[in-house]
Amino acid sequence: NSGIPGYKFVTIDKMIRNTPDYIILAKNTCFVEVKGCKNELGMKLSDVRSYKKWNKIMPILYYFYSTTHRHHKFIKHDDFLNIAGACETKRYPDNNEEYYCVPWEMIK
Repeated sequence: NSGIPGYKFVTIDKMIRNTPDYIILAKNTCFVEVKGCKNELGMKLSDVRSYKKWNKIMPILYYFYSTTHRHHKFIKHDDFLNIAGACETKRYPDNNEEYYCVPWEMIK
């Protein structure tokens, strides 16, 4: 709830809107992007393109949480791309954006 109206939020460049959520400062410093799901993880192809650019700046680690399985998983960006590329793509009905539909059990 940022208080920014949706019509203004979409005027922000997509790369900036897709800034990873956190930075872990450690021996192997990285970005962390957090996503939630149920049985399948939906990740917009347009978001993945932004994350590819961020990953060139500093590695991205995804933190996924399934409310159905009450379980979390960490996965590196490149490993996620390998999995997502083998998955079906669908379109969101509200905005027609294409997304990877990744079954929870495929995320390792």
